[in-house]
Amino acid sequence: MIQARLNLADAMLSESRFGVDIFPYIVGLYVAHYMYLYAADMRGVAVGTAGGINSGIQTAKSVDKVSASYDASATLDPNAGFWNNSRYGSEFWEYLMMFGAGAVQLGTPE
Repeated sequence: MIQARLNLADAMLSESRFGVDIFPYIVGLYVAHYMYLYAADMRGVAVGTAGGINSGIQTAKSVDKVSASYDASATLDPNAGFWNNSRYGSEFWEYLMMFGAGAVQLGTPE
């Protein structure tokens, strides 16, 4: 699974866009985002829920009589969509916006 995502990153992301020094980190964020979502799917499937449900970043937790929550709206980009589903994806999106003119999807008709 990891190698498949590395292969996709190599095919879809441009090293020249990010530079030789930063590109491996960008690829790491890309792969980590998908592995995070995959792990969440597998945990769900293990307890009998449907896989493939993207619920986003958890912002509240309750255990017994104690609960904690935080506001993620200040740290998530409303334009990032799918990439907001993990902190790795959120950071990946930030780098996409910093290096060039936004996200580029290769192999699609114009």
